[in-house]
Parts: sequence; structure tokens; C-alpha cells
Amino acid sequence: MAAIHKPTILFIHGSWHNPNHFKSIRTLFESAGFPTECPPQATINAKPHTTLTLQDDVQVIQAALSNLIEDDKDIIVVMHSYGGVLGSEAVHEKFGKKVRQEKGLTGGVTQLLYLTAFILPLGASITTTLGQLPPFIKVEDNGLCMIQGADNLFYNDISKEDQDHYMSELAPVPTVTQTATPTYAAYQHYPSSYLYCSGDAALPLFVQEMMVNGSGANFKKETCTAGHSPFLSQPQVVLDIIKNMVV
Repeated sequence: MAAIHKPTILFIHGSWHNPNHFKSIRTLFESAGFPTECPPQATINAKPHTTLTLQDDVQVIQAALSNLIEDDKDIIVVMHSYGGVLGSEAVHEKFGKKVRQEKGLTGGVTQLLYLTAFILPLGASITTTLGQLPPFIKVEDNGLCMIQGADNLFYNDISKEDQDHYMSELAPVPTVTQTATPTYAAYQHYPSSYLYCSGDAALPLFVQEMMVNGSGANFKKETCTAGHSPFLSQPQVVLDIIKNMVV
């Protein structure tokens, strides 16, 4: 009987975060036999007055996808927060396993999973979707912005020690990443799931539901009680969802 090769999980982190925030969940996944990747985005910890934009992050994700596909890997893309904007823009249909199979090629993206992530319709931005940038995003004159109060907004369901650690890893990003208007909607082209997190203080449940319901796409809906960072507070929930996706 042929061995079953589990898909590679490509994690796309959110704004102000970096791959270090995903170390623990990657360890959990890899111990369960799922290879993982989490590329650092180009815009993280950008210099003042940078010209980096969403499209620079898109290039990072597309390069990671291309490398995995060249190695004939099947891929599930898991996106968190701003990662939903980025992943939806980056994971074009050409990266899909279905399209590649039709051309006699192997490997490719099979499914998408959004973790309390932004689902933006074409022509909309985070700003227009929410009405304005949330007050807890501090916008500087140098073109950068930074989250304030992340202990309560992002990490309200983990220990104080862990809050302090993960807050120390946060770094500024260009404000234009928060106001960018996507030109592609990957969730329209792939089987997609959304993990509703009822304890999310940054992106409340009703906003998550509004975005999914307004997407016009048929999402499979999952639920948990986690805050904004289920990859930290409830990683086993995320793993179990992925396991069910590949059965």
C-alpha cells in the first residue's frame, strides 16, 4: 500500500507578526506529519517612508508557492488576519492542483483555511470594510503603523508571560498594507474554510460573519472560542480542522 503524503501547510501570518509567532503551531503540525512553511513578509518591520506595499508581500507568498510546487508538494494555505487579504490576493488559480492536473502537472494548492482573517470583496480594503482603521492602529507620519494594546486585542486568551513574549515580537508595517484594495479573490477559486473565533477582541465575531456572508463564496464554517490568535491559544483546534480537510 502506497504511503500517504500529507500536504504542506503554508501559514501566512498577519500584520505586525512574523514567523516566530507560528513556531509552536508549526511544531505541533510537524509532529503530526504535516510539513510547514511560514515565509516572513516583506513589509514586516519596514523602514520609515518605505515604498513596500501589499504587492511586495504577494511576491513573497507566490515565490514560496512556486518553490513548493516545483517540489511536487500539495499545499493547504492557512491565513491569519491580514494574511487573509494577502493570501486571497496571492494564491491565483494557476497555483491550484486542479488546474495543474489538467495540464498534466503535479502539486499545487488544494484548499484554503482562514483563521479569523479578513475576507475582502474585490474593490474593497480593510479600511472601507470596517468604515475606518480601528483606533487601536496607531498611524505615524513616517508611513508606518503599529498595533496598540495587543495583549488584550490579540492575546487575551494566553498567559501574561506569553503575551509579553509575543508582543515583543511585533513590529511596524506600512500603513498602505491596511488600505490596499485587492484585485483577486482566491476564495472564489478554491474550496475554502473559515474558523470563526468567538473570543476575538480585535475582529469581533459579527465582523467575521459579515465578511464571510458578504463574500458570495461558499465557505465551510468552523467555530471555536479562541481569541484573535487561535494558532497560539487553540492550535489543536486548527490541526484537527486540517486533519478533517485531508480525510
